[in-house]
Amino acid sequence: MHCACRYKHWGFKEENEVRVVVLPYPLHHEKFDKNMKAEGITIGEISRKHFLRAGALIPYIDLFAGVTSTADKKTLPIKRIIVGPTKNDQEKNRRINAVRMLIDQHDIKTDVTASGIPFVG
Repeated sequence: MHCACRYKHWGFKEENEVRVVVLPYPLHHEKFDKNMKAEGITIGEISRKHFLRAGALIPYIDLFAGVTSTADKKTLPIKRIIVGPTKNDQEKNRRINAVRMLIDQHDIKTDVTASGIPFVG
């Protein structure tokens, strides 16, 4: 688990990404607590929320609640969003526009570009 979330293929170097790894915290699990404390890791609790999809409740956590790029709120230092490889230009443009609409809704000001990595699939 320690390595899987820290390494990636060299072809994605241009993205210079920061990864957020979120694991479900087993409440009152002594071995887990002991291991985290031994590594100096402090885990804060994030409340679980739910939304409805096709009649089923889907759990999620909102990691970036209240984060925008407005001066009066906390901000993330997002300089650019790179949309991953796609099958064709139409799909690439659709995804770029979708990301732009989403970040506009949250008042996040940043560039959105397409990845130069070729689509393999």
